[in-house]
Amino acid sequence: MKQARVKVAWDRRFPMRATIQMVQLARRFRSRILFRAGAQLADAQSILGILILASSLVSYMDVEVSGDDEQEAVQAMVEHFDRHQPPGQSA
Repeated sequence: MKQARVKVAWDRRFPMRATIQMVQLARRFRSRILFRAGAQLADAQSILGILILASSLVSYMDVEVSGDDEQEAVQAMVEHFDRHQPPGQSA
């Protein structure tokens, strides 16, 4: 299993377009991709799960990936969060 921590710097809302793109990206991989914020988990292929998890306005989420292409999957998720930070913010 591969893990990474991603910074969630979105103000008061989780951008819908970025969420949809993230779900589409997750569906390209055979690995299971989960996001964790505290005790809550969300499957990266579930828009509703991600929106519910992100509604807690956490600063960071852990990405947990397990499967054949886990290295590529975790890297893609981290890069997705890096690309979708508000202007002037970095991960």
